[in-house]
This record gives sequence, structure tokens and C-alpha cells, in this order.
Amino acid sequence: MKAEDFELPTRKMHHLFQPSIFPKTKNVWETVRIIATELSCNPIEVAVAWVLKQENIFTAIVGSRKSEQVKEFASAGDLELSKEHLSRLTKASNDFPAVKVRG
Repeated sequence: MKAEDFELPTRKMHHLFQPSIFPKTKNVWETVRIIATELSCNPIEVAVAWVLKQENIFTAIVGSRKSEQVKEFASAGDLELSKEHLSRLTKASNDFPAVKVRG
């Protein structure tokens, strides 16, 4: 994410970017980004691979605007996250408060 991404009107209003929760949002993002760098892959691959490693999760529903994103999503299924990676991701997300989804 670039600094200007945080200034987009859709981001300013999104609950994850509110001052009370943003530091935890950023911590999760930084953890994903660092692990992606360690594994020489994209953050989205780490995020989707992590979701797929969760207990009782059999699939991840993702959306894309570009064809190259589809390739990244597909390659996430082959990404090997170590126990240490999973632990770091889980720790970062456990610090994150539960969010009620509208719907």
C-alpha cells in the first residue's frame, strides 16, 4: 500500500482506517508484507494462503479487476507458510478486534 492509498475517499470512511483501529490494521498489513518479502511473493498470496490454512476453511472467495491478480490468487494455494509464519500472522490478527459485518 502506498501513502496516497490511505487518502482515497473510500478508505477514509472504511472502518479499518478509523483512528481507533488503524494501528492494528497497519500491524496486520505490515506482518503480511514482511512475510511476503521473506517468501519473495506478493502480500495477497500470503493473505489468501493464510486464510486457506485456517481450521474449517475450505475455500477463499476473492475478486479481481486484473487478470494478473487471478494468477496471484491461484498461486496462493501452493504457497507454503511455515509454522512460524502462521504464528506471526495469527498473533497479529488476534490483536485485531472483532468487526461486525453489515448485511
